[in-house]
Amino acid sequence: MNPVECLTTDEWHVLKEIAVVLKPFDAVTTEISAETTVTASKIIMLRRSLTTGCIKIKQPTLCNECSQILLTKLLEGFQKL
Repeated sequence: MNPVECLTTDEWHVLKEIAVVLKPFDAVTTEISAETTVTASKIIMLRRSLTTGCIKIKQPTLCNECSQILLTKLLEGFQKL
């Protein structure tokens, strides 16, 4: 059995950036899960909020390519809606 390897400093940095990217999605998931019914207007507002939040995160914050790719793919997914 192989011992568990510790994460490198770079890997921790990537995970911290990914957590920043996913935090708004967690907030929206919590918001939607708290209600028994969610109106279409609320979904539209939450989608716009996520899109705006992702764009704000992308500009100054992300240094790692993995985080940038994740955010780019999420934004591309919004464009398909």
